[in-house]
Amino acid sequence: MDIIITEGYKKAAYPKIEVIRRAKSAKPICRKDKNLMGIASDIKFKRKDVPCININDSKAVANLIENRFLGKTAPSGRNNKAELTVNGKRINLKPFIEKLLAEAITGLVSGLKGCNNPRNIEVKIQGR
Repeated sequence: MDIIITEGYKKAAYPKIEVIRRAKSAKPICRKDKNLMGIASDIKFKRKDVPCININDSKAVANLIENRFLGKTAPSGRNNKAELTVNGKRINLKPFIEKLLAEAITGLVSGLKGCNNPRNIEVKIQGR
């Protein structure tokens, strides 16, 4: 997999495309979110900070995602680093997977009580 798309996580520190349907709401929820990378809507928004795409233009939405994460100009984002060790052996991660793992865990942990602004997270899974 090169990309994993999730739904939800409005307040998590993930790159996101906000979907806005006129029938549901006319106001963006993530308008001040620094991780907002675009808006897909059936409403025309005049924003200069993020692209606003027609919700029915699936090709444009796919291009936005592809250019951001698979293109040569993909931003580095945070400097989160992730390491994976399985059964004592360190696994080499591709940059995309390393960033995804770091951001996913950081996003999940930062939503927990007492875990605001986590800088160093260690996760150990044992069993089976």
